[in-house]
Amino acid sequence: MNSNTCQVLAGVLPLILLTLVLERRLIAIKVRKLNWFRWLVRYTVVFSIVGIAWALVGVQLNGLTYSTAWPLWLIAATSLLSFGITVFFTLATHELEEDGELPTSAHP
Repeated sequence: MNSNTCQVLAGVLPLILLTLVLERRLIAIKVRKLNWFRWLVRYTVVFSIVGIAWALVGVQLNGLTYSTAWPLWLIAATSLLSFGITVFFTLATHELEEDGELPTSAHP
């Protein structure tokens, strides 16, 4: 992994973290109370913070070797997967509200 790839990941991971934290509030309370969703959010926040630090180290070192780059790829993939799940539940919540299946006060 070269320095440019580390720069991209160092720029993308904070956006994923910010989106996850802000969009979480728009998801129906029933989903937010599920244990697996809470763990997903916790792990994604931790993985994103560690990934940002790891990517910044890669930028400073002008890239990472294979043995130190694969954990960063794993962290980025996990964060992107969690981002996709969050977007899915946000869209599902809005669809259910439009159909009248959820009360409009589902948001805090």
